[in-house]
Amino acid sequence: VEVKPNEHVEVKVYVEPVGDFREEVGVEVNRGFIDPSRKTLPFEAIWRLKSEATEGIYTYKVKAHHGKLSRETTLTVKVLGEYEVIVRDLSDYEPMPGDVIEEASNIESIGTLQNIAERLGGLIEALSNVYMEASGYEGKVQITINGVAMDDAKTIIDSVKSLKDLNVNARLVFQNARPLDELKARRLNAIKLFLTGVKVRVRRKRT
Repeated sequence: VEVKPNEHVEVKVYVEPVGDFREEVGVEVNRGFIDPSRKTLPFEAIWRLKSEATEGIYTYKVKAHHGKLSRETTLTVKVLGEYEVIVRDLSDYEPMPGDVIEEASNIESIGTLQNIAERLGGLIEALSNVYMEASGYEGKVQITINGVAMDDAKTIIDSVKSLKDLNVNARLVFQNARPLDELKARRLNAIKLFLTGVKVRVRRKRT
């Protein structure tokens, strides 16, 4: 069953006899309630429950019992939010109007970092915070930037460009990014091939 968060769910449960057994049995569930909870076989019951508040796959149990005899089965509920999160290489990403680009990661050079901040950040009209670890001179120089606004970190970033044996691992988190419209989706589709190797995290409204 696929539902939205905090959605009320009704499931029909068919309680059937095994062989000639026709006694009254009780039915229990570990989430919500079931009606009727006791009746002579065979019968149909309605299981009512409320889905979880957060996305995920949840399993619940329903058990029929008579004395020491019991039978149990499960119900799997998949809770899906209004938005799905897509993480993929930018070159493989197909932009759609309404997409919200939240983050760019797997950035391995200063040039790419600046390019992403300017071209992608400018396209989605968002400022960005940078998270970066960089080292040079065979690891003798190490720099860490943790959540600093890109504009404030420019001087530091420019200063490490000339480091010998420079290694970079960076990501940009975009602040209050605007959803893509049709024109911006087309523009991003045109420039994404120049930004290969970078991964993007995108929030897309489910249809």
